Parts: sequence; structure tokens; C-alpha cells
Amino acid sequence: MDHNSLKGLFGKFNPSSGDLVFSKTGTLLGVMANNNYCVLIRGFTPAATFRFGPDGRHQPTAQTLSALYAVLAEMPYKLQ
Repeated sequence: MDHNSLKGLFGKFNPSSGDLVFSKTGTLLGVMANNNYCVLIRGFTPAATFRFGPDGRHQPTAQTLSALYAVLAEMPYKLQ
């Protein structure tokens, strides 16, 4: 987030992709998809998980990432 010292905390700020969005009460609302759109988080269920460590080699990592990319590609262009 680009901001000038305390101005970012109390007023003007420039949201960008990946920034977390909170309500005035501190509740997590979502994540900025780009400079204009926020993806609201109503519940969180992971689409995929990866285990790290010795068993990591035996996971279908490429297939999982390909499936997640396909989901992203189906979204409207402004949200990609």
C-alpha cells in the first residue's frame, strides 16, 4: 500500500493487488484483486493444499496448479 507516513492510516491510501481489506472495526473483509476490485471473503475453505517435507515429491503439484490456473482464467478479465 502506498501512503505517506500517517496519512495512510487515517485518510488517503492507494490499494493494490494483494492488499488485505479490513472494516473500521478490524474485521477482515477480503483481498484486493487489483486497484479497483476487492474479493470478499465470506468463508475460507482452501481450494488446494501442499505438504512440505519428504513427502512433497509425491504430490500432484503440477496438476493442482494447472487446475487453479484454469479457475483463475475463467474469472472476468478485470479480476485476473
